[in-house]
Amino acid sequence: MIEPEATDRPRIHFEIDILPPSINKLYKPTHHGKRLSNEANRFIVAAKTKMLKQLDFSQPPLSTANPVKFEVHFYYDVLCKGYPTKTDNRFKPKDSANYLKLLEDVVASCIALNDKNTNWHVLRKFDSVKHGFSGVRMWVTELDYDDV
Repeated sequence: MIEPEATDRPRIHFEIDILPPSINKLYKPTHHGKRLSNEANRFIVAAKTKMLKQLDFSQPPLSTANPVKFEVHFYYDVLCKGYPTKTDNRFKPKDSANYLKLLEDVVASCIALNDKNTNWHVLRKFDSVKHGFSGVRMWVTELDYDDV
């Protein structure tokens, strides 16, 4: 497992072995604009369930008075099978920014930390085949106000 840099700051780590639905299945149109799809809502429930089981309630919560760094590592099959004959790019497209927002909201609901506290995002993509894991690993690290 690839981990972020070591720190003595309070940190929470989550690992879920599921990926958010594709961006095409994340939202559904309604008469009032777009809303999360049923598939997205199922992902949210499953992700929250997995995350809550990993929380260590013996540790003090992260402070809501401090900013946090939200680091997300996506593990999926990153290589296009048709490269170079059927596609000009070797890597599969993933709209990670939308996934990041969805995961940030899920994590915020699990640890009662408003996403306004997130002042620093780190997003990385890894090949699930190479690393033997498919899913998402996340770290929420409390920062000092001076770090912002």
